[in-house]
Parts: sequence; C-alpha cells; structure tokens
Amino acid sequence: MTESTAVHLDACANKIAAFIAAATSGKKAVSSGADGLVALKPAGAAL
Repeated sequence: MTESTAVHLDACANKIAAFIAAATSGKKAVSSGADGLVALKPAGAAL
C-alpha cells in the first residue's frame, strides 16, 4: 500500500467514524449520508 492510499483510507475511516458517532448520538452529522456512501465505496474496495 502506498502512503497516498493509506492517507486516503485514514480520511475515509475518519469520515465514517464521525458519521456513525453523529448517528448514534443524535447530533447533526458533519457529512451527509451521501458523503458517507462515497467514503464507504473505496474503503470496501480496499478490503
């Protein structure tokens, strides 16, 4: 894995974690559901 890929995956993981935290706490999400879906696609492809 390249450093660029690792940085991208970290960013995706952070977006996903923030979205889940907002969804479970009832607070407004920084990212929308559509943003979360975009983050999941490359993360899923990396697995």
